[in-house]
This record gives sequence, C-alpha cells and structure tokens, in this order.
Amino acid sequence: MAIETGGLTYWFHESVSCLHDCMAMILQWRGQEPIAVLGAHWCFFHDPANVSTEEFYYPSRTGDLGRDLAPYHELGARWRLAPDSDALLGDICASLDDGRPALLVEDNFFMPNRPAFQDVHAAHLVLVTGYDSVAETLQIMEPTPPLYHGPISRAQLAQAVGSDNQARAQSRDFFFAGSKIAFRWIEVDAFVPVPAMDGDGLRAILERNLDELGATGMSGQLVGIAGLETYLRDLVAGARRSAAVAPSLLGEIYTVGWAHLAQTALHAEFLRQSGVALACPALLEAARRVDSLAGQWTAFRLFGAHGAHGEIPVAAAVAEIDNRIGHFIADHHRAVGAIEQAVAQIGSTGPVPWPAQRGSLR
Repeated sequence: MAIETGGLTYWFHESVSCLHDCMAMILQWRGQEPIAVLGAHWCFFHDPANVSTEEFYYPSRTGDLGRDLAPYHELGARWRLAPDSDALLGDICASLDDGRPALLVEDNFFMPNRPAFQDVHAAHLVLVTGYDSVAETLQIMEPTPPLYHGPISRAQLAQAVGSDNQARAQSRDFFFAGSKIAFRWIEVDAFVPVPAMDGDGLRAILERNLDELGATGMSGQLVGIAGLETYLRDLVAGARRSAAVAPSLLGEIYTVGWAHLAQTALHAEFLRQSGVALACPALLEAARRVDSLAGQWTAFRLFGAHGAHGEIPVAAAVAEIDNRIGHFIADHHRAVGAIEQAVAQIGSTGPVPWPAQRGSLR
C-alpha cells in the first residue's frame, strides 16, 4: 500500500527555522497564506526553565504549539510522543491515511538527504508526506536547503528518530545537539479556514500585540519589551560574573534568538504586505522598523555563537552584545510607536487583498 499527499510546494524564508518552513508548507497546501497566519503575532516571551538545544525550539506560553505560533488563528498543532520508533512511524502513517502530513523530529546524522549525514548530530524537523508499506519507505519533503523530496527507508528513519543526539566532541552541531530525539512528532489538524482579514481584524491583531509588548511577566517568565531587556542584561551580567557559565549563556542566545528572529521577521513581512494591500504608508514604515529589529537579532545570535565557541574572546562577545542592548530596546519602542500610528490610520475595510506571498520556492 502506498499513500502520497499531493500538491505540497516548497516554502522557505531565510530568517526562520525548519519549524516555520514546514508549518508554512502545510498552511500553503491548505489554501492559507503562511505570512497571514504565522506573521500576525509579535511579542517577546522567554521561559528560562524550558529552553531546549534544538533547531526548532520555540518558546511556549500556552503549552499548545498551534496557539503559540498563531494565537489569532485556529491552527491545530501539537507535540506528540511515541514509546519507540515503530509506534512513532505507525502514528505518522495513520496521520497520512487521514490526509494530514506530519512533522517529524530527526537527527541529521542519520538522514542521507542532509549535508550533516554521518558528520554531525543535530535535532531537526522534516515534513513527511507519504509512505510505501511494500517498499518500506516514507516520503520526505525537506524545505530547508538543500531541498529534498523523496523516499527515506523506514530503517534509516528508525535510527534518526531514536537517536540520543549526544553532544559528542568530534561529531556534533554546536547548538542543536544534546537533547534526545525521543520519538517526537508534530500532529497538525485539518486547518479550519478563517475569514479573510479586514481592516477591523488587522487593527485588533495589532492592538493585542501592542498590549503584549507592554506587559510584564510572572513566576520567572519574561514577556514584552521589559522582559526582553531583562533577558539581555541578565545574560551579560551572568557571563561577566562567571567564566564557567559564560559559554553556555552565549550559546543559548543563538537558539533563543532564532525563535524571536523568526517571529520578528515574519511580522515585518505581515506589516509590509498589509501596508501594500491597504496602500497605507504608516504600515510600511512600521514594517521597516520591525524588519530592522530582525537584523539586530542576527547580530546578537552571531556574537553569542562566536563567543561561545572560541572564535572571538568571551569578553569581546559580551561587550558587543552589551553595546547593542540600549539601541535595540529603543528601536523596539520606536517600532511600537510606528505601529500605534498605523493602527490609528487603519479604517474599516473589506477583506485585505494581500499580494503574492514572499518566501515560497515554486
């Protein structure tokens, strides 16, 4: 028996991880605009107790992946855990039988389609689109370059999903090894179509984002612009206080920063496309300011990465991060001001006619 989900097309954005790329492909396949769904929300949330060393790390405020990624849309996406590889691959095939592609956690070391094959261990997500029970293969669609769409043997996948993903000195990714793959996958429901966004809906989304950006956290969790500043200043203080923990703090910002870089970059595109659709210069200005913040996230990540692993001295990396915090926070407040001005100019319109999406590879 063979099942293959047809009609899926590649989607890739240079600022996001495999999580957003794979989720966007499913949304696109379901007839939804990925930027409209994944780019609507913008805030800062950090839970220091729940950071994982995986490419697809995304901070969870609700415990529900769909709500964390797209709180303004009915995105049904949940982490699932199986007891072993047979159960996991059986669950994946059952999802495919039901017409729902699934996202699979694997170790790149065991995936022949990845450049890291038999080289370094790293936790990664791929999209499973079909299976052949006679040939004992599963069909993989990989939006993270180099692009791949083809079969992987069940035996090969069993190794990849059961890997301990150890942070071995000679065969590891610096940032995404260390967490067991642990037979995990993401189950995605049939997407519930939502009405096309109009001016009132757009204004409501932006106002909710502004409320979250101005909020404060509870119980050790950091939220909003105030939480972002606390996170960065605490990182600098901790790295300067202890040479022993400085590399881990610097390395963490590479992972944590990617989740926020992705959200920020997608929101900038959300604002830009909305501004083009509504011919609203204020939205385009807000998009420009938010996009500049995505670029600044890249600098934090790279100084963290190079400082963590010795390419530049720890003290120099910490100083570079410290020197950027004040400007970064001030630019967040400027972006908020620009969004507030845009909100005041958005009228009650019909459905927002979004232009062709950016980021897709056809």
